[in-house]
This record gives sequence, structure tokens and C-alpha cells, in this order.
Amino acid sequence: AGGSSIQEAKGIEDSPAALYKYWMEKGSYKIDSEMASLIAGMAPANIEWLMENGVPMTPETLVHGSWSPKDPERFHRAVGGGAGLILPLVETAEKLGVKILYNTRATELVLEGDRVVGVKAEGQTSLVKAKVVILATGGFGANPEFLAKYAPDFVNAVPITTPGNMGDGLMMAEAVNAMTSDVFSAIGYFTTPVSLSPNVYVNTQGQRFLDETIFYGLKAEALIKNDGIAYDIFDQTFVNSLSEANQTAVAQAVEKGTIVKGDSLADLAHKLDIPADALEATISEFNANTKAGFDPHYYRDANTMRTVENGPFYGMPVQLAHLGSIGGIVTNIDAQVLNVN
Repeated sequence: AGGSSIQEAKGIEDSPAALYKYWMEKGSYKIDSEMASLIAGMAPANIEWLMENGVPMTPETLVHGSWSPKDPERFHRAVGGGAGLILPLVETAEKLGVKILYNTRATELVLEGDRVVGVKAEGQTSLVKAKVVILATGGFGANPEFLAKYAPDFVNAVPITTPGNMGDGLMMAEAVNAMTSDVFSAIGYFTTPVSLSPNVYVNTQGQRFLDETIFYGLKAEALIKNDGIAYDIFDQTFVNSLSEANQTAVAQAVEKGTIVKGDSLADLAHKLDIPADALEATISEFNANTKAGFDPHYYRDANTMRTVENGPFYGMPVQLAHLGSIGGIVTNIDAQVLNVN
């Protein structure tokens, strides 16, 4: 949200207009501008509604969650994370008399004419009739078949999503001729065995191919063009600079084989199955550029660059991942589902 009371309490100047512009720019103006405007405009009131219904939010739980650290902190986290968001809403709903049917899988939408009037299910009931049906599920990030169909770049990516995201809602809606959007894909991300600030990424040819500090979505795009895998190369000096917990994590990863360790760059390259001469040349040039304070290839901020020259050396896999699917059922700004006609 942009312009919330939580931001105001932290002294952050922001507005729905600024959030709208952020979304449109980062979405390359491909997203629905009317929908983005509506959501941005209602976002501050939505935060208030959540708090009124028991969700605890404080200025301390605001984070950037955005493209650039220069952007205002707009990501409103509940105290207690996901549970802090969901459990108070469940409690409030039950106080209001809402009945929640657990272990009850919706299987089919019930039509009367062109109107959805209920849901067939398996579990505590087989049918629920209603004046209004709200479909609040549709992600297919855990469904390999749907990924192959709608987001083929991410078929072999590591899914960082819940196992229930199988696209059930999407399938039920398609079965009653709901219109689906044409922007199907996945939210590109990356994953590593240990979460560390990036050093030097090389592809399977031993070459750099990006500014290692760029936004995760752009990093994912670069990984797609490089077989979905890269290696973060760092040295013992970097490991020694880490916290005790991270040093332990690196050591455990080496023991498991998820991080590879080599006495020399050539030894490391051999173990990673990448060309040794290319890796040595890449690291040599990167070290020289680091000392010169300038990256002539990708213009990485020199303040983030560290030399890699004191062995032993480490290679940590950086794998393409995704945070779930993009795309789904088309609605108008009144949240009404449009059919294929």
C-alpha cells in the first residue's frame, strides 16, 4: 500500500498515485491500468480494514519488498508473518458466524443459466449453494503439467510455493467458460543453498553474464537465458567475514555437497564441470575491475564488489526458481468474472 497510516506513523511520505506509477513502470505498462489504479487507490483503506478485523501491523514490520531500496517501504507485513495475517481473520470471521469447512475440496462450480450459484465439493459437504461465489484460488505453481502449458521457461525451476497450488480454481473456472488472461507465466526468482550476498556469478561456460545485485525478477530472466543455473564464486576471505551462523551453514553445505570447495580455481572448475581457463580469466578480470572500482561490462556498483583471490575457493549453485504463477481468470473492476464471449 502507498499512503497508509502505518507508513505515516513511520514518517514515510507515499501515496496511491506513487504506488500506481511504480506498478505501471515495473509492469512495462502491460498490466491493466484501470485495475492497478483501483487497487492502488483502495490499498490504504484495505490496510485499515485488516487492522480493524484483528490483524496486527506496526511501523516496525514495514519492509521495502520492491525493485529498489530507494523506493518507500510499502510492504505491510503482519506481526507474526502469514499466521499473523490469517489467524486473526479466521477468528473474526467465526465470531461473525462464518462457517469454514476444512478438508473439503471444491471440485466444480454450479451454474444456473450464466450465473454461478454454488460449488460442488468433496469432504464435509458435497454441495454449497450461495447468492455469491468468490473464487479465491487459482495458482498453479505446484502443477508441472500447467507449468509446461502456461510457463514453459519454469518447468525445471525450483518451486517456492505451497503444494496446494495445483490450479484447481483455474480448472473449475475454465470448465464454465470463464475467460483467462494471456499473460500466463511464473514469478521468476532464484534459490541458493545458503543465503549470502552475491559475489561473482558465472554460467556453465565460466563467464559472467549479469550484475549480480540486480532485482530478483531480472536475475531470473538472466538465468533463463543461461540454462537456469549459475555458480556464485567466492573465496575463504569472504567466508571468514561472515557471521558465525553463516560460516557454519557454508561448512555444512560443503559437507553435504550442495556447495563445492576447491583448493584452486582450476580445482573448483573441474569439480563444477566448467572450463578452468574461462573461470580463471573471469575471476582475474573481476578482481582487476574491483580494485579499479569500475565494472565495464555490467556497471555493477563498485561498493558491492569484492575480490576473489584467497583460496580455498567455493562454488555455490544459483538455480532458477519461481514464487508461483502469474495469470488467471479475467475480471472487471467490480470483480465479476468475464466469460469467453
